[in-house]
Amino acid sequence: MSATAEPASRRRGGFVLDSHALLAYFEGESSGAAAHALLRDAERRRVRVYLSLINWGEVLYIVRREKGGPCACCAASTTSTTRRSTS
Repeated sequence: MSATAEPASRRRGGFVLDSHALLAYFEGESSGAAAHALLRDAERRRVRVYLSLINWGEVLYIVRREKGGPCACCAASTTSTTRRSTS
């Protein structure tokens, strides 16, 4: 069984999101459902989710360019609400 076939709550370990996954989530696309589930589980501290600084910047840039500054601020707060790991 592939990792994408299991519900996010049953998976263990860490997951790396890319800009495409987050943009699909923010746009409400069906392909963003997995990112949504992972972010929800990360908020509940069931899994760890990682995002590179470059991808985070790309998401903010695209959201700001297409939706405006207030939406970019919302995207920034959504992606940075989970505490950053120092390990």
